[in-house]
Amino acid sequence: MSTLSWFGCFVLSTVQKINPFIVLSNMIFNQIQFDLLLIFSGVGAFLSSLLGVNQKYLRNLMAFSSITHTRWISIRALLSFKILFYYISLYLVFVAFLFFYFDKNNINRVGILSSLGSEYMFVMFVLLTILSGVPPFAIFFIKILVITALININVLLVCVLLIRAGVSIFYYIYLIIPSLIGGNFFKKRLFIFVFLNL
Repeated sequence: MSTLSWFGCFVLSTVQKINPFIVLSNMIFNQIQFDLLLIFSGVGAFLSSLLGVNQKYLRNLMAFSSITHTRWISIRALLSFKILFYYISLYLVFVAFLFFYFDKNNINRVGILSSLGSEYMFVMFVLLTILSGVPPFAIFFIKILVITALININVLLVCVLLIRAGVSIFYYIYLIIPSLIGGNFFKKRLFIFVFLNL
């Protein structure tokens, strides 16, 4: 995604995923296949969230974010078509706003964020917190629906997904808060604080 335009990133992150997930949600799996898909989704979400931590380019960061959301979406597709529809709809809308915002302001690197005005940073902060799935935003409640459905099926997968969600929230916060406050000192302190509290 690093060489695509923001519109191309949007299509790759959202529109291109709709048909495979509709097919996945309509397939019938036996228990072993179902468990393997859940495990692969959980491991993929965890690895992609770790790979997204030290990205300097926003397209790369959004690519790893898209991969982690793809894992959540695939689990939703296995559990419920209704939840899948809600999640894809919300994800499509928020990613469209965020990528349009990046394109309109010509934002490509993380370092550029600190040069934006406070009103731009506020919009960016809201869009990224919505995308990260923190309460009280809508994606959080859809994640809660998935977790409650998975808790009886595979508790280990729920733990992996929650750790992944925490790491993703970390790199969204790592992206926004230092740009709001400024300076490398805060970035180093935030990094140390988060990893000491995991």
